Amino acid sequence: MNENKEIDDLYRQIENITMGTEPLLSAGVLMAQALRIYKTVLSDDEFDRMTSHILSLRDDIIKYDTTKPTTH
Repeated sequence: MNENKEIDDLYRQIENITMGTEPLLSAGVLMAQALRIYKTVLSDDEFDRMTSHILSLRDDIIKYDTTKPTTH
């Protein structure tokens, strides 16, 4: 399986799971899990660089369009 398809498939699976849940609860759990995974598998320097990179992209994040119905 090509890596982009695998990522897209996983993204859609997680999106489908979280769409029925209160958005802030989903976001909090996903953020906590992501940081825990990064902290576990990266060196301290890599973790610092990753979290700094994520923070630097905060203005590039696109909001969901809540005026359109979602497709599951």
